[in-house]
Amino acid sequence: MRYRFFAIVISFFLILTNTTVAKADKASDIKKIEAYLQQLKTMKARFVQIAPDGSKTSGIFYLQRPGKMRFEYDSPVEDFIVADGK
Repeated sequence: MRYRFFAIVISFFLILTNTTVAKADKASDIKKIEAYLQQLKTMKARFVQIAPDGSKTSGIFYLQRPGKMRFEYDSPVEDFIVADGK
């Protein structure tokens, strides 16, 4: 499921940057992508965060809908970000 999500995100990017695709086709494809993302209830994925100085930090991203999200960073970073819907 994680790979399918990233494939959709990459497709979304390519659709937006492809100047040969008609605007009507773009709107249709965007609607399909939005519909897929709206139906997702849970997701777990690895991420890499790149700072302006080029340093990289990685971790795991969790999503549970509605309203819950968490970023857990790999060691040695002890930080995490949580949204609990409240």
